[in-house]
Amino acid sequence: MEYKDTEFMSVKEKELTTKQFKNFVKKLSTSGWGNETQKSFTKRVYEHLHLNCGFIAHYDISGFYNTYFNGDLDDYLRFSEAFIEDGEIKPYQYTQDYNDINLAFSKILHEKHERILSMFSDDTKERDLAEVRRLNAKWD
Repeated sequence: MEYKDTEFMSVKEKELTTKQFKNFVKKLSTSGWGNETQKSFTKRVYEHLHLNCGFIAHYDISGFYNTYFNGDLDDYLRFSEAFIEDGEIKPYQYTQDYNDINLAFSKILHEKHERILSMFSDDTKERDLAEVRRLNAKWD
Protein backbone atom coordinates (compact mmCIF):
# COMPACT_ATOMS: atom_id res chain seq x y z
CA MET A 1 0.00 0.00 0.00
CA GLU A 2 1.28 3.44 -0.85
CA TYR A 3 0.74 6.03 1.87
CA LYS A 4 0.99 9.79 1.81
CA ASP A 5 2.21 12.13 4.52
CA THR A 6 -0.44 14.17 6.30
CA GLU A 7 -0.20 17.02 8.76
CA PHE A 8 -0.48 14.73 11.78
CA MET A 9 0.77 11.37 10.49
CA SER A 10 3.82 10.62 8.39
CA VAL A 11 4.14 7.74 5.95
CA LYS A 12 6.43 5.99 8.43
CA GLU A 13 3.84 6.36 11.22
CA LYS A 14 1.11 5.02 8.95
CA GLU A 15 3.25 2.01 8.06
CA LEU A 16 4.02 1.27 11.71
CA THR A 17 0.39 1.70 12.76
CA THR A 18 -0.74 -0.63 9.98
CA LYS A 19 1.84 -3.23 11.00
CA GLN A 20 0.68 -3.07 14.61
CA PHE A 21 -2.99 -3.36 13.58
CA LYS A 22 -2.13 -6.39 11.45
CA ASN A 23 -0.40 -8.03 14.42
CA PHE A 24 -3.40 -7.29 16.63
CA VAL A 25 -5.92 -8.72 14.14
CA LYS A 26 -3.78 -11.82 13.68
CA LYS A 27 -3.66 -12.33 17.45
CA LEU A 28 -7.40 -11.70 17.75
CA SER A 29 -8.14 -14.27 15.05
CA THR A 30 -5.92 -16.95 16.57
CA SER A 31 -6.04 -16.40 20.34
CA GLY A 32 -9.40 -14.76 20.83
CA TRP A 33 -10.08 -11.75 22.97
CA GLY A 34 -8.10 -12.44 26.17
CA ASN A 35 -5.23 -10.71 27.92
CA GLU A 36 -2.55 -11.70 25.41
CA THR A 37 -4.53 -10.20 22.58
CA GLN A 38 -5.21 -7.05 24.58
CA LYS A 39 -1.45 -6.59 25.00
CA SER A 40 -1.12 -6.48 21.21
CA PHE A 41 -3.71 -3.68 20.96
CA THR A 42 -1.23 -0.81 20.98
CA LYS A 43 -1.69 2.79 21.95
CA ARG A 44 -0.73 3.78 18.39
CA VAL A 45 -3.59 1.71 16.93
CA TYR A 46 -6.01 2.97 19.59
CA GLU A 47 -5.06 6.59 18.91
CA HIS A 48 -5.55 6.15 15.16
CA LEU A 49 -8.95 4.52 15.61
CA HIS A 50 -10.40 7.20 17.84
CA LEU A 51 -8.69 10.19 16.22
CA ASN A 52 -8.93 9.27 12.53
CA CYS A 53 -11.66 6.65 12.14
CA GLY A 54 -14.65 8.18 13.86
CA PHE A 55 -14.67 5.96 16.94
CA ILE A 56 -15.14 7.51 20.37
CA ALA A 57 -12.28 7.06 22.81
CA HIS A 58 -14.24 5.16 25.50
CA TYR A 59 -12.23 6.92 28.21
CA ASP A 60 -8.97 5.05 27.53
CA ILE A 61 -7.37 2.18 25.61
CA SER A 62 -8.76 -0.45 28.01
CA GLY A 63 -12.26 0.97 27.75
CA PHE A 64 -12.04 0.91 23.96
CA TYR A 65 -10.72 -2.67 23.90
CA ASN A 66 -13.34 -3.89 26.36
CA THR A 67 -16.12 -2.20 24.39
CA TYR A 68 -15.38 -3.90 21.06
CA PHE A 69 -13.19 -6.95 21.76
CA ASN A 70 -14.80 -8.53 24.82
CA GLY A 71 -15.86 -11.74 23.08
CA ASP A 72 -19.39 -10.50 22.36
CA LEU A 73 -20.37 -10.87 18.72
CA ASP A 74 -22.56 -7.76 18.57
CA ASP A 75 -19.81 -5.58 20.03
CA TYR A 76 -17.26 -6.86 17.52
CA LEU A 77 -19.74 -6.30 14.68
CA ARG A 78 -20.18 -2.66 15.78
CA PHE A 79 -16.40 -2.25 15.40
CA SER A 80 -16.05 -4.15 12.14
CA GLU A 81 -18.89 -2.33 10.38
CA ALA A 82 -16.59 0.68 10.08
CA PHE A 83 -14.34 -1.39 7.81
CA ILE A 84 -16.49 -4.20 6.38
CA GLU A 85 -19.94 -3.99 4.82
CA ASP A 86 -21.95 -7.04 3.74
CA GLY A 87 -18.82 -9.16 4.03
CA GLU A 88 -16.84 -6.93 1.69
CA ILE A 89 -14.16 -4.30 2.18
CA LYS A 90 -15.86 -1.00 2.84
CA PRO A 91 -14.51 1.96 0.89
CA TYR A 92 -13.49 4.04 3.86
CA GLN A 93 -14.36 7.72 3.62
CA TYR A 94 -14.11 9.11 7.16
CA THR A 95 -11.40 11.61 6.27
CA GLN A 96 -9.44 12.06 3.05
CA ASP A 97 -6.07 12.37 4.82
CA TYR A 98 -6.38 8.86 6.24
CA ASN A 99 -8.20 6.98 3.49
CA ASP A 100 -4.98 5.15 2.63
CA ILE A 101 -4.35 3.69 6.09
CA ASN A 102 -8.05 3.12 6.75
CA LEU A 103 -8.34 1.12 3.53
CA ALA A 104 -5.33 -0.92 4.67
CA PHE A 105 -7.11 -1.54 8.00
CA SER A 106 -10.22 -2.65 6.08
CA LYS A 107 -8.22 -5.14 4.03
CA ILE A 108 -6.45 -6.54 7.08
CA LEU A 109 -9.66 -6.98 9.05
CA HIS A 110 -11.50 -8.43 6.06
CA GLU A 111 -8.84 -11.10 5.69
CA LYS A 112 -9.51 -12.50 9.20
CA HIS A 113 -13.13 -11.40 9.60
CA GLU A 114 -14.82 -14.78 9.13
CA ARG A 115 -12.51 -16.46 11.64
CA ILE A 116 -13.09 -13.71 14.22
CA LEU A 117 -16.87 -13.86 13.62
CA SER A 118 -16.82 -17.58 14.24
CA MET A 119 -14.82 -17.25 17.46
CA PHE A 120 -16.95 -14.43 18.85
CA SER A 121 -20.15 -16.21 17.82
CA ASP A 122 -19.10 -19.33 19.71
CA ASP A 123 -18.15 -17.30 22.80
CA THR A 124 -21.42 -15.36 22.73
CA LYS A 125 -23.45 -18.56 22.34
CA GLU A 126 -21.65 -20.18 25.31
CA ARG A 127 -22.31 -17.16 27.53
CA ASP A 128 -25.95 -16.96 26.45
CA LEU A 129 -26.51 -20.68 27.12
CA ALA A 130 -24.85 -20.37 30.53
CA GLU A 131 -27.24 -17.52 31.33
CA VAL A 132 -30.21 -19.64 30.23
CA ARG A 133 -29.05 -22.48 32.51
CA ARG A 134 -28.58 -20.05 35.40
CA LEU A 135 -32.06 -18.60 34.95
CA ASN A 136 -33.63 -22.07 34.61
CA ALA A 137 -31.96 -23.15 37.84
CA LYS A 138 -33.16 -20.00 39.58
CA TRP A 139 -36.81 -20.53 38.65
CA ASP A 140 -37.05 -24.33 38.92
